[in-house]
Amino acid sequence: MDIDSIFSDFDANVVKSIMVGTTIDFDKVKNVHAFKSAAVHCCLNGPVGVGKSTNFPGITEEIKLKELYEGRLSNKMWRNFCATVGEFLKRSFPDEVSTSQQHKLFGDVWPIHDNE
Repeated sequence: MDIDSIFSDFDANVVKSIMVGTTIDFDKVKNVHAFKSAAVHCCLNGPVGVGKSTNFPGITEEIKLKELYEGRLSNKMWRNFCATVGEFLKRSFPDEVSTSQQHKLFGDVWPIHDNE
């Protein structure tokens, strides 16, 4: 699945609106494109800890999620944000979600399938 193709309707304003009600402050995100790419990747393909160096699709270098955020970013904050992103993806991109690794393995996106 091409994660970048999901972003045609998933711009910075959508990311900002998704963050309402989460503990993540949009103004502290250093790289919105990388942050949303990582969130979509985690929802569709499985979680990555915020301190683990990872290569995400659409991002040229290996990064740690906590390096994309000014201030403290915990795994719990990331998980809660991804749950909100996952709900958005299910509403907006049901076909892409239905073919994702997490949906095939667990019947839903991460971390939502963990909560059921």
